[in-house]
Amino acid sequence: MDQAPAIDPYPTMQPETLAPMVNWTKLAPPGKQAEWLVDRTGLEALIAQRVQQHAVVITAPAGYGKTSLLAQVRRHIAPNAITGWLSLDAGDNDLGHFLLHFVEAIRAGGSHAGQATLALLRSGVGLPPSVLKATLLNELAAIEKNTLLFIDDFHLITDEAVIATVQAILLAPLGHFRLLIATRTAHTLPMSPLRLRNAVLELGGQELRFSAPEVGEFFARQNGSPLAPDVLSLLHERTEGWVAGLQFAAIALRDSSDPQQFLARFSGEHRDVGDFLADEVFGRQSPDVQDFLLATCILKRFDTALCNAVTRQQDARSVLDRLESGNLFIFSLDSEKRWYRYHHLFAEFLQRRLRERQPDHHAELHARACRWLAAHGFTLDAIAHAFAAGDEAFAAELLDTASPHLFATGQFATVQALASRLPPAVAADCPRLQLDLAWDCELRWQFPQARHALRNARATLERWAAEPMDAAAASRHERLMSTLAHREMMLSMLSDDIVATHERSRRWLDADTGTDGFMRASTETAMMLCQRETYCVEGAAAAAEITYQNFVRHGATYGTAFHNSVAGTLLFAAGDLTRAAATYELARDWAVRLHGDKSALVAMPSMLLAELAYERGELDTARRLIQDHSAMSRELGFVDNLIAGFITAARLASAERDPRTAAAVLNDAAHFAERYDFNRLRAHVLAERVRQCMLAGDTREAQRLLVAAGAHPARLLPGAHTTSEHELLAIACARASNDEAALPLMKSWFAHARSRHCVRSAVRCAVLLARLSLRQGQRTAALRQLIEALDLGTDAGFVRSFLDEGDDVIDLLRHLLAHSDVVPTSAQQAAARLLAHVDSQAPASPEAAPEAAAAGALTPREIEILRLAGASMLNSEIGVSLGLAESTVKWYWQKIYEKMGVHRRSLAVQQARRMRLMPPP
Repeated sequence: MDQAPAIDPYPTMQPETLAPMVNWTKLAPPGKQAEWLVDRTGLEALIAQRVQQHAVVITAPAGYGKTSLLAQVRRHIAPNAITGWLSLDAGDNDLGHFLLHFVEAIRAGGSHAGQATLALLRSGVGLPPSVLKATLLNELAAIEKNTLLFIDDFHLITDEAVIATVQAILLAPLGHFRLLIATRTAHTLPMSPLRLRNAVLELGGQELRFSAPEVGEFFARQNGSPLAPDVLSLLHERTEGWVAGLQFAAIALRDSSDPQQFLARFSGEHRDVGDFLADEVFGRQSPDVQDFLLATCILKRFDTALCNAVTRQQDARSVLDRLESGNLFIFSLDSEKRWYRYHHLFAEFLQRRLRERQPDHHAELHARACRWLAAHGFTLDAIAHAFAAGDEAFAAELLDTASPHLFATGQFATVQALASRLPPAVAADCPRLQLDLAWDCELRWQFPQARHALRNARATLERWAAEPMDAAAASRHERLMSTLAHREMMLSMLSDDIVATHERSRRWLDADTGTDGFMRASTETAMMLCQRETYCVEGAAAAAEITYQNFVRHGATYGTAFHNSVAGTLLFAAGDLTRAAATYELARDWAVRLHGDKSALVAMPSMLLAELAYERGELDTARRLIQDHSAMSRELGFVDNLIAGFITAARLASAERDPRTAAAVLNDAAHFAERYDFNRLRAHVLAERVRQCMLAGDTREAQRLLVAAGAHPARLLPGAHTTSEHELLAIACARASNDEAALPLMKSWFAHARSRHCVRSAVRCAVLLARLSLRQGQRTAALRQLIEALDLGTDAGFVRSFLDEGDDVIDLLRHLLAHSDVVPTSAQQAAARLLAHVDSQAPASPEAAPEAAAAGALTPREIEILRLAGASMLNSEIGVSLGLAESTVKWYWQKIYEKMGVHRRSLAVQQARRMRLMPPP
C-alpha cells in the first residue's frame, strides 16, 4: 500500500498575512459632493455653539440626513478643534474592536491621546472591560486641546461593554473632549442623567426635516433647476421633509420620461413611501446596473476588484463611476475613491429585492465574496460571508487562523461571538482558537471553561500528530504543542495548583527551544512562585532580575506587572522587605503606565504593597491602598493579591477593634475561596479566623473551625512536599491547641523555615513559639524565642508579626525592655521600636462624636457615591458616572453602612447631609 501523502492540517494563510485590523475607511465620513448638500446653517451654528459644553445626540429614523449633518458640522468646526470621525458597524460590538477604532479616530484627527489604551489592546491579554474603560477615561481626561469625536450609526451597538464605555464617557467630567453621536434610537444612551445635568444637546427628526424652502433648494441642487411651487408642496407634504425620500424622488424625477405621471402616482396612497421611491429609482436603471446592484448589495463595503469577483464581470469601475455620478445612494469611503458603500436604506431595499427575485443566488454571492476577502486578508468579513453562505467549515478554518491575531489586538468578544456560532464539534477542532479561548478564560479565572478548551486543543493536536506532515507543518505543530503546554502550566498557576505548576514549569523549561520570549519569561515567573511556596528562596533577587529583563527585552511589558508582583512576594518571604517594596513599586509603575492608576492591574501589586506596609506597621498607608484598590483587585491577578487584600483588610479591622468588619471581610474572602477553589486563600482565611477567635478568648469556636476544616496537626509537619498552605494550617492548629503537642509542631516549622532562609515564616513561627511557651508556663523559653525572633525580624522591618499575636507578646516585649541587665542591647532596642508602634496606635478617645468619626473614615470615593445618591441616582447610574461596575458600587455601600452605623441607603444620605458632606435637598 502506498504511503499517504504528507498533509498540512493548518490553513495556508498565516496570521502575519492578514490585513491590518484597523479599517481606515471607518475613520472618514462617507463622501458626498458638497454641491448636492443643502446648507443647514442654523443647525450647524447651534451645534458649534453648544458642543463646547455639551454632548450632542442626533436621533432620527433612517434617511433623515444625520450623517450629512454630522459631516457638515465637522467641516464647520474643524479649523478650531481636533476632530475625528467613526462610522460604526456590527463588528464594533466588541469592546476591543470598538476601542481600537475609537482611539485611532481621535489620533487620525491629530490628537496624541489613547496610547495606553492601544498598548492594552495589543498586549495579547484579555482584560476586564472596566480596565479598558478606566484607562481610556484617564487618557481622555488628560486631553488639553478641544477634541471632538463624531460617531455615526450608534444604534448598531448592542454589546453591553461598549454601551457602558460610551455611557461612562458621556457622563465623565472630560474638560476638553466631547462626543457627537448620530443614532436611530437613543435608548442605550444615558439621556436622563445628561438632561438632569443640562449636559446634552438633543436633535430629533423634527429638527432634521427639511422645510419647504430647503426642499426647493435641495431639488435645485440635485436636478439643476427649480421645481414649480405646487410640485414642491406635494413633495414636501408626501415626504414630510424626509431627506432620503426627497433624494429618491429627485432621482426618479430626473430620470423619468414622464414626470407628471410619476407625480400622479406618487400623490396616491402608498403605505411605504420609501419602498415606492426606491422601486422607482431601481426600476429606471438598465438591466446590467440592476444586476450589479443586486449582486453587490450583500457587501458591507466594496472596491472594484471585489465587485468584479462577486459579479464575475470586469466592468465594476465604469458601473461605480456611473452610480456615483448619478448620486445613486453610493458613498466613497476614502479620498482615493477606492472603497464604497451603499446608503443603508438603499442596501436594505436591494437585499429584500435580491431575496425576492433570486433566493437561490444569495448563498453563491456570499461564497464568492468570502473567497475573495479571504484571499486578500479581510478575514472577519470573509468569515461573515462564509456563515451567510452556510459554509461553517471554512468559517472555522478562517477563524482558527485569525484567532491569535484577533486576540493580540484585543478583539476577544469577536472571537467568542464567532466561535459560539460554530457547531461545538467544529469549534473543538480548531486548536489555535481553543488555545486562545483557554488563555482568555484563565486570565478571567474561568477555570472549568479553560480546562474544556485545553482538552479540545490537545485532542486535535494529538490526532494531527498521528498523521504525516511536511517539515513546515511539523514545525507549526511543535509550536502549538509548546503553547498548549504553556497554557496548561498557566492554568495550574492561576488556579493555584502549586504541585502541578512546579512540574509543568520544569517540563516546559526543559523542552523550550527559545522560540517565544514571553512564554519563557512567564514560565520562569511561575517557577519562582513555586520556589517561594516550597521554601526555596535563595538566589531569588538575581533570578527575578534576569526574568524581568527577559520580559522587557521581548516587549512583553504587560507581564512585568505580574512578574514583579511575584518577585516581590519571594523577596518578602526571604525577609528583604526593602527590596520587596521597591519591586512592588516597580510593578505599580508599569501597571500605571499600561492601564492607569485606577485599574485592576495596578490593584494587584497595590494589595501586595498594602500587606507589606501593614507588616511594617505603616497602617495608614496600608489602609489607603486597601481603600483605593481592593474592589478592583478582585478582577485580575493571581491568588496572592487576593490573599494580601482580604487578610490585610481583616487585620486592619481587627487592629482597629472592629470585629464586625473583620468578620465581613473574611466572609467575602471565604466566598472567593469556595467560588474558585483557592486552597491557599481558604487556609489563610481559616488561620486568620482562628487568630481572631483566640485573641477574643473564644477557644471553642477556634477549635470548631479547625475540626470543620479537617485540619489535623499530625499531618502538618514540614517535609519534602511542604507548602505555605501546610504552614498556615499548622499555625492555626498550634494557636488553638490546649496541649503540649503545639510546641514541637511549631519548633519543627521554625527549624524548617530558618534552615531554608525563609525569614518571614521563621519570624512568625518564632513569635508564636514564644506565645505558646508562655501559655505553657515556660517564661524563660518564651523570652529566649522572642529574642530569636527579634534578631531575625526587626532589622528587616517586621512589626505586625509580633504585635498581632496579642497582649502576651506585647507583655513579653515590655519585660525585655524592663530587664536591661539580662537582655541584649539589640533585643532591647528592637523591643522599644515595636512598643513605639503600640503606643502610637492606641485607640482614639471614646468621647469623640460617632458621626465625626464616620466622616473621617469615609473615603473620597464613598463621599462621592453618597452625593450622587443624594441626587437620586440609581446604583447603575452611579456606576456609569464613576466608571464602576454596579456590583462595585454595592460593595462600597456596604463599607459606607459599616462606617456610618446604618443599614439603609436613605439613612446614610440623611446622615451625610447632617455631617455637611453634601448640600441639603
